[in-house]
Amino acid sequence: MTRNQKIILLSLVTLGAFLIFFRLGRQDMLGDDAHYAFRALGYFDYMASNTQTTPIQWFGHRPAWSFLGFHDHPFLYFFVQHIFFKIFGASVIVSRLTSALSAVVSLFVIYLLGKKLDNIKTGLLAVGALALNSYFIWTGRIGLLEMLMAMFLMLGLLFLLKGLREDSKHFLLSGLFFGLGLLTKYTILYALPGILAYLIWKEWRVFLDKKFWAGILLFLIVASPIAIYNLSMYHARGHFDVQFGDLFQQYHNDWSNLTHRVSTIGLNPMNEINILITGFSWPYYLIFIASFFSSFYFAHKKKIYGAYLVLLTFLSLFMFFVLIGSASRWLGVMSPFAALIIAYALSNFYDSFLNRSRTRYGFYGLGILVALFCLFYTLNTNHLRRPLGGHELYASFRVENYGYNQLDKEINGLLDRAITTTQIQETARLWWYRDFDPKSIDFASMKEGTRDFRSLIVYDSNNLWFPTLWTFEKWKFYHRFTIMSSEEFLKILNSSNGADVLNILGYDSVYLIQSGDAVKRTADVSFPQTDILVDNFRQQGISPEKIIHDDSGREAFYIYRGSFK
Repeated sequence: MTRNQKIILLSLVTLGAFLIFFRLGRQDMLGDDAHYAFRALGYFDYMASNTQTTPIQWFGHRPAWSFLGFHDHPFLYFFVQHIFFKIFGASVIVSRLTSALSAVVSLFVIYLLGKKLDNIKTGLLAVGALALNSYFIWTGRIGLLEMLMAMFLMLGLLFLLKGLREDSKHFLLSGLFFGLGLLTKYTILYALPGILAYLIWKEWRVFLDKKFWAGILLFLIVASPIAIYNLSMYHARGHFDVQFGDLFQQYHNDWSNLTHRVSTIGLNPMNEINILITGFSWPYYLIFIASFFSSFYFAHKKKIYGAYLVLLTFLSLFMFFVLIGSASRWLGVMSPFAALIIAYALSNFYDSFLNRSRTRYGFYGLGILVALFCLFYTLNTNHLRRPLGGHELYASFRVENYGYNQLDKEINGLLDRAITTTQIQETARLWWYRDFDPKSIDFASMKEGTRDFRSLIVYDSNNLWFPTLWTFEKWKFYHRFTIMSSEEFLKILNSSNGADVLNILGYDSVYLIQSGDAVKRTADVSFPQTDILVDNFRQQGISPEKIIHDDSGREAFYIYRGSFK
């Protein structure tokens, strides 16, 4: 590798890393990333939901086997995220470090894959194509499982190729990384048919290699916690976890809000195609389609059979998503393979047709224009406060900021290093967690703190469930502060002795958090009775102590402090 090639590689990785980390805390937690982070914070499988229950709600305690997984996914992503929280503290940005760092590592891995498949030029083109893939950047900037799984999948493929071409000892590392990928998310299995098809078609002799089977054995050993967890859950509850329960069409009441998820086989690829188009952008997608088909030609012509491994893996992932169904948050794992296919096709197209032709300058110019558009599309989808232009200039699943992240930062500042009284903690346990074994939820964080906090926090019921769970439930569950919705608070006030209980507990004040108009318009529920509480404060002459603005400067939340009369 020449000095210039090293500079190009580092420049492309730097560009990708910048796009991943720049304004990493912009978008709110509007999806599954919120409850992933909440559970990872304490490595505790609990979602504060009666419609998606977990072992602590079934048994009142955590059975030993429940530490080997979570009810909806394997444990590895939660464990890695938990470590980052332990080191850096609980914040939105920290919740995204697992995905962000996995994405940066993936930029290096895809270079090695491209180089192994073809040459250094293909590797560098792959890094560039991946860094400018808006869908890849989006996946690396959100706290979901896909990016970590994709990184392990690429590492597994890299060492599989090294085992096939260099030394069979690499099959052990391949098995290790594939196993870690399965411990992250089961959808890595969607790639298996493509990998097996390639091995049977082009590398059948590998099945005679003992080290190959040793790699498979290591894969099974690494993934064994999944089997232990699911068999234990089946013995205890009569069903597997969410994903395998879905696969085997198991109907039960433990996850009543997920009954509609039970899979049915379909064969309509347009949903997946539309997701890829809006994720990649139209120009990127068209280049990918042309590259996909031309790559078969170049692989056959040059007899570079390793390219078939990438092509068949992509095709296998795509077909399984089509058959079983998909969502925009899932298909980002296909971005690295799309980038690798584009790089392979462009490199070989250039060598075959343009290397000594004057038309190569037009090729350069077109490439620069497409790269600039993809860069703009990426920024418009992931970074700008408000997207520029029409819907064709950013992904339809762009995640917005409504002010929840700013509210979370404010609440963190309010409660950081704080501790409340044992009486208040015990009352909170009886109100919300009375069916749990007290020892199972006796967290060390409840005893940590250097200052007293004896206020009651009431937040507006007009909100979105996901970011509200992260913002408030982590302080209520892991620290046992008294935090409740306005609907819950009004029920207590209207009960026979509710006001007396609140007085006995000795709260020195009440923080009332009212949602702004923009937040109310996007809320899951409408609860106009919150205005009763706000009016009570206003009649006392109490104005908002703090106004929280969203990323665009709109008033998102109003924080009052006082007492009700």
